[in-house]
Amino acid sequence: METINRSWSSEADVNQDTVITIDTLAHDIAELEQEARDCYSEAFNMHSERFRHMMVLDGLFIIGVFQCFKHSDAVTRWDQSEADLIFRSPWILPMLMLDFIKLENQLPLFILQKLFDLTHFGHQPYSFPYLALFFYSSFNPSMPQSCLRNHDTRGILHLLQLFHSVYKPTPNGLSRDERRSTGSIRGIQLANITFMKGESNLLDIKYNRKGKAILEILQLLIDYSTGPLLRNLVALVA
Repeated sequence: METINRSWSSEADVNQDTVITIDTLAHDIAELEQEARDCYSEAFNMHSERFRHMMVLDGLFIIGVFQCFKHSDAVTRWDQSEADLIFRSPWILPMLMLDFIKLENQLPLFILQKLFDLTHFGHQPYSFPYLALFFYSSFNPSMPQSCLRNHDTRGILHLLQLFHSVYKPTPNGLSRDERRSTGSIRGIQLANITFMKGESNLLDIKYNRKGKAILEILQLLIDYSTGPLLRNLVALVA
Protein backbone atom coordinates (compact mmCIF):
# COMPACT_ATOMS: atom_id res chain seq x y z
CA MET A 1 0.00 0.00 0.00
CA GLU A 2 1.27 3.44 -0.94
CA THR A 3 1.91 5.78 1.94
CA ILE A 4 2.91 9.37 2.36
CA ASN A 5 5.69 9.76 4.89
CA ARG A 6 5.89 13.37 5.89
CA SER A 7 7.73 15.37 8.54
CA TRP A 8 5.32 18.20 9.23
CA SER A 9 7.48 21.27 9.63
CA SER A 10 7.39 24.98 10.18
CA GLU A 11 10.27 27.04 8.84
CA ALA A 12 12.56 25.72 11.55
CA ASP A 13 10.90 22.98 13.56
CA VAL A 14 9.36 19.59 12.97
CA ASN A 15 6.02 19.50 14.75
CA GLN A 16 5.12 15.85 14.40
CA ASP A 17 5.62 12.82 12.20
CA THR A 18 2.71 10.98 10.70
CA VAL A 19 1.86 8.45 8.03
CA ILE A 20 -1.29 8.86 5.94
CA THR A 21 -2.27 6.33 3.32
CA ILE A 22 -3.39 7.30 -0.16
CA ASP A 23 -6.47 5.13 0.37
CA THR A 24 -7.40 7.09 3.50
CA LEU A 25 -7.21 10.41 1.69
CA ALA A 26 -9.11 9.02 -1.31
CA HIS A 27 -11.85 7.93 1.08
CA ASP A 28 -11.88 11.32 2.80
CA ILE A 29 -12.52 13.20 -0.45
CA ALA A 30 -15.23 10.78 -1.64
CA GLU A 31 -17.99 13.24 -0.77
CA LEU A 32 -16.42 15.77 -3.15
CA GLU A 33 -16.02 13.41 -6.10
CA GLN A 34 -19.18 14.31 -8.01
CA GLU A 35 -18.62 18.02 -7.47
CA ALA A 36 -15.08 17.58 -8.79
CA ARG A 37 -16.28 15.68 -11.85
CA ASP A 38 -18.83 18.42 -12.55
CA CYS A 39 -16.00 20.96 -12.77
CA TYR A 40 -14.85 19.52 -16.09
CA SER A 41 -16.64 20.50 -19.29
CA GLU A 42 -16.40 17.01 -20.78
CA ALA A 43 -17.57 13.87 -19.05
CA PHE A 44 -14.98 11.11 -18.88
CA ASN A 45 -15.27 7.48 -17.93
CA MET A 46 -13.03 6.64 -15.02
CA HIS A 47 -13.70 4.31 -12.13
CA SER A 48 -14.52 6.17 -8.92
CA GLU A 49 -11.58 4.78 -6.98
CA ARG A 50 -9.11 5.56 -9.75
CA PHE A 51 -10.49 9.08 -10.12
CA ARG A 52 -10.10 9.83 -6.42
CA HIS A 53 -6.60 8.33 -6.30
CA MET A 54 -5.62 10.49 -9.28
CA MET A 55 -6.93 13.60 -7.52
CA VAL A 56 -5.04 12.72 -4.34
CA LEU A 57 -1.70 11.97 -6.02
CA ASP A 58 -1.79 15.01 -8.30
CA GLY A 59 -3.00 17.26 -5.50
CA LEU A 60 -0.38 16.12 -3.01
CA PHE A 61 2.37 16.63 -5.55
CA ILE A 62 1.27 20.24 -6.12
CA ILE A 63 0.96 20.89 -2.38
CA GLY A 64 4.34 19.27 -1.76
CA VAL A 65 6.09 21.45 -4.34
CA PHE A 66 4.58 24.64 -2.92
CA GLN A 67 5.39 23.60 0.64
CA CYS A 68 8.98 22.59 -0.11
CA PHE A 69 9.57 25.75 -2.12
CA LYS A 70 8.50 27.91 0.82
CA HIS A 71 10.63 25.91 3.27
CA SER A 72 13.48 25.06 0.91
CA ASP A 73 16.04 26.31 3.45
CA ALA A 74 14.54 24.24 6.27
CA VAL A 75 13.49 20.63 6.88
CA THR A 76 11.56 19.48 3.82
CA ARG A 77 8.52 17.27 3.90
CA TRP A 78 9.68 14.90 1.22
CA ASP A 79 12.34 12.24 1.23
CA GLN A 80 15.60 14.11 0.70
CA SER A 81 16.35 12.43 -2.61
CA GLU A 82 12.99 13.55 -4.04
CA ALA A 83 13.49 17.10 -2.79
CA ASP A 84 17.00 17.14 -4.29
CA LEU A 85 15.69 16.10 -7.69
CA ILE A 86 13.26 19.02 -7.89
CA PHE A 87 15.10 21.77 -6.05
CA ARG A 88 18.61 21.10 -7.29
CA SER A 89 17.70 20.92 -10.96
CA PRO A 90 17.23 24.54 -12.05
CA TRP A 91 15.03 23.71 -15.04
CA ILE A 92 12.41 21.64 -13.16
CA LEU A 93 10.74 24.33 -11.04
CA PRO A 94 10.09 26.74 -13.95
CA MET A 95 8.69 23.81 -15.91
CA LEU A 96 6.38 22.89 -13.03
CA MET A 97 5.34 26.53 -12.65
CA LEU A 98 4.07 26.54 -16.23
CA ASP A 99 2.61 23.04 -15.99
CA PHE A 100 0.56 23.87 -12.88
CA ILE A 101 -0.95 26.92 -14.58
CA LYS A 102 -2.10 25.25 -17.81
CA LEU A 103 -5.87 25.38 -18.17
CA GLU A 104 -6.07 21.72 -19.17
CA ASN A 105 -4.16 20.66 -16.03
CA GLN A 106 -6.35 22.32 -13.43
CA LEU A 107 -7.57 20.51 -10.32
CA PRO A 108 -10.54 21.98 -8.44
CA LEU A 109 -9.25 24.35 -5.77
CA PHE A 110 -11.59 22.85 -3.18
CA ILE A 111 -9.90 19.46 -3.69
CA LEU A 112 -6.47 20.99 -3.15
CA GLN A 113 -7.72 22.86 -0.08
CA LYS A 114 -9.33 19.70 1.34
CA LEU A 115 -6.12 17.69 0.89
CA PHE A 116 -4.12 20.52 2.43
CA ASP A 117 -6.42 20.57 5.46
CA LEU A 118 -6.38 16.78 5.82
CA THR A 119 -2.60 16.57 5.79
CA HIS A 120 -1.65 19.50 7.99
CA PHE A 121 -3.74 19.19 11.16
CA GLY A 122 -3.50 22.91 11.86
CA HIS A 123 0.31 22.90 12.11
CA GLN A 124 0.95 24.88 8.93
CA PRO A 125 1.59 28.60 9.59
CA TYR A 126 0.66 29.48 6.00
CA SER A 127 -2.56 28.96 4.08
CA PHE A 128 -2.62 27.02 0.83
CA PRO A 129 -3.48 30.12 -1.28
CA TYR A 130 -0.52 31.93 0.29
CA LEU A 131 1.87 29.07 -0.57
CA ALA A 132 0.57 28.97 -4.16
CA LEU A 133 0.89 32.73 -4.67
CA PHE A 134 4.30 32.80 -2.98
CA PHE A 135 5.47 30.16 -5.45
CA TYR A 136 4.19 32.09 -8.47
CA SER A 137 5.36 35.49 -7.26
CA SER A 138 8.91 34.14 -7.12
CA PHE A 139 8.81 33.46 -10.87
CA ASN A 140 6.77 36.52 -11.86
CA PRO A 141 8.26 39.83 -10.66
CA SER A 142 5.24 41.71 -12.04
CA MET A 143 2.94 40.10 -9.47
CA PRO A 144 1.97 42.69 -6.82
CA GLN A 145 3.27 41.66 -3.40
CA SER A 146 -0.02 42.77 -1.86
CA CYS A 147 -1.53 39.50 -3.12
CA LEU A 148 0.43 37.65 -0.40
CA ARG A 149 -1.37 39.67 2.27
CA ASN A 150 -4.84 39.48 0.76
CA HIS A 151 -5.80 36.27 -1.02
CA ASP A 152 -9.57 35.88 -0.95
CA THR A 153 -10.45 32.60 -2.68
CA ARG A 154 -14.23 32.99 -2.70
CA GLY A 155 -15.44 32.06 -6.18
CA ILE A 156 -11.98 30.85 -7.24
CA LEU A 157 -12.23 27.48 -9.01
CA HIS A 158 -8.59 26.51 -9.58
CA LEU A 159 -4.95 27.68 -9.52
CA LEU A 160 -5.14 29.44 -12.88
CA GLN A 161 -8.09 31.52 -11.72
CA LEU A 162 -6.26 32.28 -8.46
CA PHE A 163 -3.29 33.49 -10.52
CA HIS A 164 -5.64 35.52 -12.75
CA SER A 165 -7.34 37.14 -9.74
CA VAL A 166 -4.05 38.80 -8.81
CA TYR A 167 -4.10 40.78 -12.06
CA LYS A 168 -7.72 41.93 -12.03
CA PRO A 169 -8.05 45.64 -12.83
CA THR A 170 -9.27 48.01 -10.15
CA PRO A 171 -13.10 48.37 -10.05
CA ASN A 172 -13.08 52.04 -11.13
CA GLY A 173 -11.92 51.29 -14.69
CA LEU A 174 -13.83 51.99 -17.87
CA SER A 175 -17.30 50.61 -18.26
CA ARG A 176 -17.93 48.18 -21.11
CA ASP A 177 -19.72 50.89 -23.13
CA GLU A 178 -16.70 53.22 -22.89
CA ARG A 179 -14.15 50.71 -24.18
CA ARG A 180 -12.84 50.92 -27.73
CA SER A 181 -9.71 50.09 -29.70
CA THR A 182 -6.71 52.26 -28.80
CA GLY A 183 -4.66 51.80 -31.98
CA SER A 184 -0.90 51.28 -32.22
CA ILE A 185 1.81 52.44 -29.81
CA ARG A 186 3.16 54.75 -32.54
CA GLY A 187 -0.27 56.28 -33.00
CA ILE A 188 -0.62 56.85 -29.27
CA GLN A 189 2.77 58.59 -29.15
CA LEU A 190 1.86 60.81 -32.11
CA ALA A 191 -1.24 61.86 -30.16
CA ASN A 192 1.12 63.23 -27.46
CA ILE A 193 0.18 60.59 -24.93
CA THR A 194 3.02 59.80 -22.53
CA PHE A 195 3.70 56.35 -21.15
CA MET A 196 4.44 55.92 -17.46
CA LYS A 197 5.55 52.81 -15.58
CA GLY A 198 2.70 51.61 -13.38
CA GLU A 199 2.94 50.22 -9.87
CA SER A 200 -0.22 48.11 -9.73
CA ASN A 201 -0.67 44.96 -11.83
CA LEU A 202 -0.45 43.78 -15.42
CA LEU A 203 -4.11 44.32 -16.33
CA ASP A 204 -4.58 47.55 -14.38
CA ILE A 205 -3.99 50.10 -17.16
CA LYS A 206 -4.83 53.69 -16.22
CA TYR A 207 -5.34 56.73 -18.43
CA ASN A 208 -5.13 60.21 -16.96
CA ARG A 209 -6.48 63.04 -19.13
CA LYS A 210 -5.98 65.81 -16.58
CA GLY A 211 -3.26 68.10 -17.90
CA LYS A 212 -0.76 66.04 -19.91
CA ALA A 213 -2.27 62.79 -21.18
CA ILE A 214 -0.58 59.84 -19.46
CA LEU A 215 -1.08 56.12 -20.03
CA GLU A 216 0.08 54.19 -16.97
CA ILE A 217 0.92 50.52 -17.50
CA LEU A 218 3.01 48.02 -15.58
CA GLN A 219 6.38 47.16 -17.09
CA LEU A 220 6.14 43.68 -18.61
CA LEU A 221 9.05 41.29 -18.32
CA ILE A 222 9.30 39.17 -21.47
CA ASP A 223 10.91 35.76 -21.01
CA TYR A 224 10.29 32.10 -21.87
CA SER A 225 7.24 31.94 -19.58
CA THR A 226 5.44 35.09 -20.77
CA GLY A 227 3.76 33.48 -23.79
CA PRO A 228 2.41 30.38 -22.00
CA LEU A 229 1.20 32.43 -19.03
CA LEU A 230 -0.62 34.98 -21.18
CA ARG A 231 -2.11 32.31 -23.45
CA ASN A 232 -3.60 30.48 -20.48
CA LEU A 233 -4.94 33.71 -18.97
CA VAL A 234 -6.60 34.52 -22.31
CA ALA A 235 -7.97 30.96 -22.57
CA LEU A 236 -9.48 31.31 -19.10
CA VAL A 237 -11.52 34.41 -19.94
CA ALA A 238 -12.25 33.57 -23.59
